Formats: sequence, structure tokens, C-alpha cells
Amino acid sequence: MKRFVLVLFFLLLIAPLGAFAQTGIPASSFWYTPTSFKAGDTVTFTVLVYNGEPYETAFTVLLQDGTKKIEEQQVILAKNTAMPVRFSWKAADGAHAFTATIASARSNGKVLTVASAQKNAVLQTGAAATSTEGKITEIQGVVKSKAGTILAAIDSWRVKKLAVFTARKAALKSTIDSTDATEKLNSIADSTTSEQEDIVPTQKAFLPNISPLVYLEFFWYTVLVFVFSSALIFYITTGLAAFLVLKFLYARFV
Repeated sequence: MKRFVLVLFFLLLIAPLGAFAQTGIPASSFWYTPTSFKAGDTVTFTVLVYNGEPYETAFTVLLQDGTKKIEEQQVILAKNTAMPVRFSWKAADGAHAFTATIASARSNGKVLTVASAQKNAVLQTGAAATSTEGKITEIQGVVKSKAGTILAAIDSWRVKKLAVFTARKAALKSTIDSTDATEKLNSIADSTTSEQEDIVPTQKAFLPNISPLVYLEFFWYTVLVFVFSSALIFYITTGLAAFLVLKFLYARFV
């Protein structure tokens, strides 16, 4: 039983990986709220768009009701990031069938073919969600909306941290490279002095006193950049770390 609970925890933690399986609109990443409405109500459609390309990608996201265009939006996503794109629609009477589509996607100067059309049909405006199935559908829409927003916020934080870690790694690398270059200059100076003892010795370059901790810090930031540079690796690592913590707490207190 304990093992089953731990496996369940782990599966829940890595669930976000499914949302970022492919570039475009991943499966089950299109929803609307509220799911019950009448003519004149404002309905919000949310489409989760993911860029799994190694370059920044520009997307044109199109929302349609049947063959009728409702609205399109252009978004630009950094590599390995996701963003919820929201549309507003004033409900009209009649039957509707909504589709979210990537009308175009361009990355690194190339046109991409990506995961696109996701359908989410409403049979009739004004139909109340009074049945159990209707209520479940409404709850699913709310949960998807919240989950998509949370995942997008997490990914935005990941990208911001990646920029900080990358800058720090570059600064450390510059310090280490400068030290290595100075050591080479000193080696050349020693060689020149030993070969020309009667000549005024070549002046040595100043060798900064670099701490071994700098190398450890550089290694640490290299690992962080590696983990944060990919959404897949980030969620796997985070999920595994959380799983180990939960496993420890479960074994300790349960």
C-alpha cells in the first residue's frame, strides 16, 4: 500500500509533462468557461500553446466557430516555453462547434508544421449544465483553466531564472578563462627568463588568487542552466526531487 501511494504521488508530480509533449497545441489544451451560457454572455476560450523548438517561435492562433473566424492572435514564445492564449466571445443563439488552430508557426526563419486543431463543441447556446455529465464538464473546464495558468506561470518563472543562471555562469567562466590565460602568460615569462638569464627578466602578469569554490560554483550553475533550459528536464528533475521528499516524509511520519 505504501508503495502504491508513493507511485501515485510521483505520477501526479510528472503529470505536467503531458501538457508539453509537442510544439503547438497539445492534446486537451483547449477549453472555455463558463460551460453553460445564454445568448449575450461573454465566454472565455483558453488555448495553451507550447514551443518545444530550440529557437524562439512565432505563432498565429486562430479561434473558429465552425468555419466562421472569431478571432486570431499572434504570440511569440521563447524556446521550451508555454503560454495560455485567451479569446473572448459574445454568445449567440444556435449550435456551435469551436476549433482552436495554429494558423501559422515560424521558427529560425522556417515555417513549421505543428500540432494544431483542437475541437471543443457546444451543441446549443443556453443549454443548462443540469445533468451530472454537464456539471462534470463544467468542473473540468475550470480545472483545466486553472492548471493551464499555473503551468504557464511556472514556465515563465523557469525562463526568468534561466536568464539569471546563464548570466552568472558566463561571469564565472570569464573569471576562470582570465585566470587560465594569466597562468599561460606567466609560464611564457618563466620560459623566457630561464633562456635569457643575462637579459632583464620578462615581467610576469598578475595572477589573481582564484578560490576553488569558484570552480564549484561554476559547476553548480552549469547544472542549473542544463536543468532549466529544457521544460522536459525541468519537470522531470522537479518531479523526482519532490517525489524523494514526499517519500522521506511518508516513511518518517506515516
